Amino acid sequence: MVYQSAPEVIGLSNAPESRAAILTGAGVIPGSDRRIRFSRALFGATLAGAARNVTLLARDAKHDLLLSGSNVYFGTAAAAVDVVASVTPDYPDSTAHVSF
Repeated sequence: MVYQSAPEVIGLSNAPESRAAILTGAGVIPGSDRRIRFSRALFGATLAGAARNVTLLARDAKHDLLLSGSNVYFGTAAAAVDVVASVTPDYPDSTAHVSF
């Protein structure tokens, strides 16, 4: 779904000229609004080349996580979790409960 809607919409604003030039060479679309947007071809190539199995290493190997398949993972680096509503631009509070 992201691939179908995101290209030509997702991008960066006010990118430094040096980075914008590099990204334009890679296939981003520069806009007159100083926003560079990722082309569908670049977006697709990036997804095609992305790792499908990534191990998130813990301090102890018994807690390593293999990130793969259709599971959903999130990490907070000890920060509060934000939940983004997929239909509205709202950020409702997380209702997840964690026990240690």
